[in-house]
Amino acid sequence: MKKYVSIDIGGTEIKYGLIDEEGQILTRSKMKTEAYKGGPSILEKAVRIVEAYQASEEISGICISTAGMVDTEKGEIFYAAPLIPQYAGTEFKDTMIQKFSLPCEVENDVNCAGLAEYMSGASKGTKASLMLTVGTGIGGCIIIDGKVYHGYSSSACEIGYMLMDGSDFQTLGAASILSKKVAAWKDEPEEQWDGYRIFEAAKKGDEQCCRAIDEMADVLGKGIANICYVLNPEVVVLGGGIMAQEEYLAKKIAGDGEGATALFEAKVIGAESKEQAKVLAKAIVCSNLTKTAIAGHDANWGRILCAMGYSGAQFDPEKVDLFFESQAGKIQIIENGTAVDYSEEEATKILSEPEVTAIADVKMGQESASAWGCDLTHGYIEINADYRS
Repeated sequence: MKKYVSIDIGGTEIKYGLIDEEGQILTRSKMKTEAYKGGPSILEKAVRIVEAYQASEEISGICISTAGMVDTEKGEIFYAAPLIPQYAGTEFKDTMIQKFSLPCEVENDVNCAGLAEYMSGASKGTKASLMLTVGTGIGGCIIIDGKVYHGYSSSACEIGYMLMDGSDFQTLGAASILSKKVAAWKDEPEEQWDGYRIFEAAKKGDEQCCRAIDEMADVLGKGIANICYVLNPEVVVLGGGIMAQEEYLAKKIAGDGEGATALFEAKVIGAESKEQAKVLAKAIVCSNLTKTAIAGHDANWGRILCAMGYSGAQFDPEKVDLFFESQAGKIQIIENGTAVDYSEEEATKILSEPEVTAIADVKMGQESASAWGCDLTHGYIEINADYRS
C-alpha cells in the first residue's frame, strides 16, 4: 500500500498526516503556522514534517495544499496576501524533489477542498460544481468534469475579490465582518465578539447579532447567485470555519428566495444510508410542484411522494409515513403510503406558518437528513417577468 505525506498550510495552523492511495487518512497532526515568520519558515516546517515521516515510513509522494495563488506546474506560490510575508516565490515542489527525490504536487487549499467534495463529498459525481470557503476571507473553486478549472494564469475563481456594492465580496460577506459590525454597533472592543459568540447571541434573539448575520447572509446569497448566473453549477458547496453554523445559515439563505413567503424544510428519517436520506430530502425541497403546494398551504402528499420517486433513491412508497409540522402544530398525512383521515383546516393552519417542515419516515434504517428551500409563489413569477436579461 502506497503512503503519501499530506500537508495543509493555513494562515493559523499547518495540518498534516499520512494518507493511502485510496484517500484514507492513516495519521494526522497539526502545528502552528506562525505566519508572521514568513514563507521560508513555512517551507522549513514542511521539510521537517516530511523528514519525520520518512524516518519511519516508506513514502511514495508528497501533496501540499496551501493558501495563496499556486502555479501548479512549478509547484510554487506566485501570489499571497500580506498575512504571510515572503510567501510569494516559495518553491515547494523543487525543494521537495531535490531533498527527498519524491514526486510532489502543490495546489491551492480551496481547490483541494473542491476536489475533496467532488471525490467523496457533497458534489460527488457532478458535471460542474462550485466550492466556496467562508472564513476570514472568501475563496472559491470551480470543478468541471472532475478537474479544477485554473483559468489562463492559474488564478480562476478568486471570488473574494469580486466587486460588489462599492467594495468586494469578502470584505462584505466573510465571517470577519460579523465581529467588526457587532462591536461597532455595541461600542465594545472587537476582540470581545468572535463568530461563535455572535451566533449564540443571535439564537437567543440579540437583535444586533441577528442583523449582522442577516446582512452577511444577504451578501453571500447575492454573491452566490451572481456566480451561478455565469457558471450554472449543478451544486454549490459551502465550507470554511463559518460552516460550523451550517444549519442556521442554510435556513437564512434558503428562506431568502425571490418572492418567498415560507422557509420549507424537508426532513427524511429512517433511511438506510445518510446518502439516501440526503437525496430524498433534496428531491422533496427542490420539486417545483412541492414548492407551489407549500405556497398554497396545500398538504399535497402526492407531490412529495412523486418527488421522492423521481429522486432515484431506493425506498418503498407503501412504507412511508408523512407529517407536516410548524409552530402551529404537527399533523400526519399518510401512513404506510396511504392517506389518513386528517383535518384539512388544521393542515392549512400548520402550512400557513412562515416556517414549514415535511417529515418523511421511509422505515428502512436509522439514518436521517434535512434540506432547506423556500416556497414558489406568484411573487417569484412577477419578479422574473418584470425585467429582461
